[in-house]
Amino acid sequence: MTPDQHLTRKSAHARGITDDELTARCRSGQLTRLHRGLYVPASVHNSMSPAARHVVAARQVLSDAREGAVLSHSSAALIHGLPVWGVPLDRVHLTADAASGGKVSKHRVLHISPLPPEHLTYVDGHLATTIARTVVDIARTAGFEAAVVVGDAALRRGTSRDELRSVLASMRRWKGLPVARKVVGFLDGRSESVGESRSRVALDQFPLPPIEVQYPVRDENGILVARADFAVPSLRVLGEFDGRIKYGRALNPGQPPEEVLWKEKQREDKARDLDWQFARWIWRELSTPEVIYAKILRAAERAGRRF
Repeated sequence: MTPDQHLTRKSAHARGITDDELTARCRSGQLTRLHRGLYVPASVHNSMSPAARHVVAARQVLSDAREGAVLSHSSAALIHGLPVWGVPLDRVHLTADAASGGKVSKHRVLHISPLPPEHLTYVDGHLATTIARTVVDIARTAGFEAAVVVGDAALRRGTSRDELRSVLASMRRWKGLPVARKVVGFLDGRSESVGESRSRVALDQFPLPPIEVQYPVRDENGILVARADFAVPSLRVLGEFDGRIKYGRALNPGQPPEEVLWKEKQREDKARDLDWQFARWIWRELSTPEVIYAKILRAAERAGRRF
C-alpha cells in the first residue's frame, strides 16, 4: 500500500478534515480505522492481508513511539518480508534499550532489552531489529513452532546459523534462551513454505528414522524423476505436505492443465516403480501430527518396511 492510500489523523487535520468528519467517514463505510490515528479507504482495507495491515500499522506506531524504539519481534519479521504463523497480529511490537518502561497496551507491546548496533538495521527507512535478532526474539517469546516458521524462512533468505548463534551469545541470562537455542539448532533453510516448516515440527515429535528434506528421486540411470518435500529413505516413503509431488517446476510455462496433470501422474507412477510409497497431508492435518505419523506408517507398510 502506498502512502497516499492511507490517512493519518495529523495529515487529515492538515487537509482541514476534523475528527468528527473522520468518524463520519468511518461510519459511512468510506474509511476504515486501521490503528489509532491511522485510516485507510475501506476498499483498500478489504484487499489487504492481515500481515499487510500490520506492516502499515507498525510504521505508524514506530513514527509515534518514544525516541530509540525500534520494530521488533513479529512486527520486525513482517517488515523484513518474513512469514509469520501462530503469532497474534493485533499488537505492534517495539523494543527500546532502557532501564525500565516495558508496557503492553491495546495496540502495541514495548519490550525493554539491550539493542547493540549490530542488532539493528533499516528496512525501507524504518529502524528494526536485524533478521537474526528478530528470529531469536521470536524464538524466546513466541514458542518453538512459530519460531521455526520464521527461522526457516530467514535461513532460506540468506541469514546464517552463525549469525543466529552470535545473537544468542550476546544474550546471557535472557529469558527464553533454552527454547531459542533449540530452535536455532533445528532450523533448515531448505523448507520452502510455512506448511513445510510446520511439517518438520510435526514429524519431529515421533520416533521416525532419519528424514531427508527436499529429497531428489532418481531412476536407475540417475535421472531426476521428482523431488519430494520429505523422504524417509529407510522406509521408502516420500512425504508431501500439500499432497502434490513437485513435478511442475520442470514443466514449461503455458502448458495446458491436463498436460501438467498427465505428466504428474507419469512421474508419480515412475516413483512407485522405484518402490517408493507416498504419504500426503494438508494444512488442517498439521494441527493433528498423529494423523501425519499414521499416514507415514501406513505408507511404510505398503512398502513392506517396518522399524
